[in-house]
Amino acid sequence: MPDPIGVFHEGERSLHQKLDIEDRLHQLGLRMIRDHMPDQHRTFIEALETVHIGAVDAC
Repeated sequence: MPDPIGVFHEGERSLHQKLDIEDRLHQLGLRMIRDHMPDQHRTFIEALETVHIGAVDAC
């Protein structure tokens, strides 16, 4: 998997830098951000009756 720090957008990385938590978040990302969904999460999601989806438009 590519470096998980790349999943944070520019604004998040800027805030991490200001708060001096870049290294901490990088280490967290290595443990928590995956390029797949674990089977137990798949089972949980499949059991949900609704899924909430968000998006950003041009406004």
